[in-house]
Formats: sequence, C-alpha cells, structure tokens
Amino acid sequence: GNEHDHPQRDAARPACAHAGRIAGLAGVAASSFLCAAAQGYWDLLVWRGLGGIGSVTFSVASMGLLVRLSPVQARGRMSALYGSAFLIGNICGPILGSFLVGFGYRLALFIYGVSVSIAILVVVLFLRDPAAAESSDDARPRVTLHEVWQLPHYRALLASGFANGWSTFGVRIALVPLMASALPTLGAPMAGFA
Repeated sequence: GNEHDHPQRDAARPACAHAGRIAGLAGVAASSFLCAAAQGYWDLLVWRGLGGIGSVTFSVASMGLLVRLSPVQARGRMSALYGSAFLIGNICGPILGSFLVGFGYRLALFIYGVSVSIAILVVVLFLRDPAAAESSDDARPRVTLHEVWQLPHYRALLASGFANGWSTFGVRIALVPLMASALPTLGAPMAGFA
C-alpha cells in the first residue's frame, strides 16, 4: 500500500481536531482570566504566552474543520471569510476595549475570558460529532511536510505569511498601541484606536 495510507490515524483526525479546538479555546480562556489576575509583568507575559499557544491550537483546528466542511469550489472564499473575521475582530476589539480603559485592563481581559468560555460551549454543544464531518471516501493522497518543503512556492507562502503576521500582529497590534499608550499626549484610551 501507499506509505500515506493510515486508516486508523486518518479516522482519528477529526476527534483530535475537535479536542484541539476545545483545548485551544480553554487555554485562551484560562490565559485571559489569569492575565486579569496577574500581579506583575512576568505573570502577564507567561499567561499571555500560554494564551498564544491556545490561540494557535484552536485557529489551526478550526481552519481544518472549515476546509473539511466547505465544498471544494468554495474553500478559497471560506478561508478568506475566516481570515477576514479574525482581522475585523483584531481591529474592532481594541477599539471597543479602549472604552473600558477607565475600568482598568483587568475588566477587558475578564470579558474576553467569558466570551471565549461561551465559544467553548458553542463548540461542545454544536460540534459534538466531529467524525460525521469527515468524508470516508476522500481519495486524495496525503503529503508530508518534507514533500511540500521541497516546493519553492510553499516556502515563499510561509515567508509571506510570517511577514504578514509580523506586520499585522507584531507591529500593528502589539507595538503601535504600546507606543500610543506611552505618549503622554495621547494616553491609554487612544491605544485601542492606534
């Protein structure tokens, strides 16, 4: 048989992805509550770092679900819609959060933790049977990371994705608001608009 034919492992993928979505969301929710209770910079840094790991976990698992459930001809549009929802949230979230600055950053983190906890309930209640989403007649060949790494356009895609992520999340969401909040003429409420 083909070296990529692993029916037991393939059958377990939807359940693992479902667990990944739940674990990732739980990690983000716990991280948000722990950040709200942080007593210092290092606490906040560690808890936020763990939340980042949870965010990556549920994001990748959710994208996998979206790809599996979308018709082949609509996968590009669905992926764009998913990415757009994240970007809109990354723009609107800090703006809405800036209205909470007067109450302290802990309230915004607590609200986010509650929101993610609600998302966990939605995933548990409405995505209970992940195996039903998996097509058993999927005859596409599986590829390994080694195989795709040999493709120059795959490596270019990774590089452009990193550059986009750094500029969007690293600079726009992390560095610019920090700079805006540190400028005495702007103040903390304007950091969300930055």
